[in-house]
Amino acid sequence: MGCPMTADVVEERILEREHESLRVGLSTLQGAIEDAHRLSRPELAERVARSTAWMHRAFLPHAAWEEAWLFAHMDQETGSPWTTRGLRFQHEQIRELASALEKASTVAHERWTREIEFALVAAMARLDALLSAHLAQEELFVLPLLGEKLRG
Repeated sequence: MGCPMTADVVEERILEREHESLRVGLSTLQGAIEDAHRLSRPELAERVARSTAWMHRAFLPHAAWEEAWLFAHMDQETGSPWTTRGLRFQHEQIRELASALEKASTVAHERWTREIEFALVAAMARLDALLSAHLAQEELFVLPLLGEKLRG
């Protein structure tokens, strides 16, 4: 019989697995950005729809879990809300960018111009940049902090 896992180990493993899953969805978004110049209007619209569906299905619930459980737990452990304040702010920015991408997608369905196409790709690129930076920060700072709790 194996050694039971502590709650901290479970949290760390959940975060690692969630981030692996998020990276798959992020690669879909990045692929849409890279391919945008050679995609037809329906193909680009479909890629944007997949990206926004991924945001609703995977990232936004992940962020809600982090804010409600993981970040709250970390703030309590450190005794300071500043431990996760920057990450929470980034979550809000990501939600705003996801909303902007959805709005740009709606406009693109109503009418299509090169300017609208550019706005759509720019919205995806901004979302990609912030998501990539956010995941990297969590992996560089949150996971080691969880690891310290396990060793401490």
